[in-house]
Amino acid sequence: MLLKELREEVVRTGLRIAGSGLVQSTQGNISIVDRKQGLMAITPSGMNYDELSAADIVVTDLFGNIEDGERNPSTELPVHAYILRERDDINAIVHTHSPYATAMTLVNQEIPPVMIQLGEAVGGNVPIAPYTTGGQEKLGIVALDTMKDKNAVLLKNHGVIAVGPTLKRALFVAEMVEDTAKVYWIAKCMNMGEPESLSDETAAGVLERYKVRYGQKEG
Repeated sequence: MLLKELREEVVRTGLRIAGSGLVQSTQGNISIVDRKQGLMAITPSGMNYDELSAADIVVTDLFGNIEDGERNPSTELPVHAYILRERDDINAIVHTHSPYATAMTLVNQEIPPVMIQLGEAVGGNVPIAPYTTGGQEKLGIVALDTMKDKNAVLLKNHGVIAVGPTLKRALFVAEMVEDTAKVYWIAKCMNMGEPESLSDETAAGVLERYKVRYGQKEG
């Protein structure tokens, strides 16, 4: 089986995003790339996360050509493939429909860095990409153009794309985006003034310190 370990990691991550409410039913999608082989593992289309096995995860090249797997890949395959081709610092993508973050796009409100955790995860605010029909490369182009060198972007009337050098990191980004959106919404509902944000410089600095000092060494 090609990319067996990565496929197993995708399955575990799917259980995490479903269990935490970042997606409902069969929504959202996950991918991770093996740069040496030029192949990626991506979730299949229309399957519940708690029913997935490693064999259900589809392996393609970075242009969307299927290399291994019997399932139909996610309809967002062109989006994942484009992003992974264009930014070699990104090795994993978690696309969610998390409710608070998605709700922000309905009122055209980007997520400001009101919590230090968002600085750690994204490096600043989370911008909104203009509405683009899903399932096509154009969405990846628009998303990446809006995201620039950050680690997350909101998709207008759609959801969130979170990225990282590892799947664990991309999942962390997705979780922090939703958590910050929720806290921001709560603060706004208090009607006690506009929630204060970190400065762009501070948020970017937090991200750099996080990369160096947070967590345990791998291996």
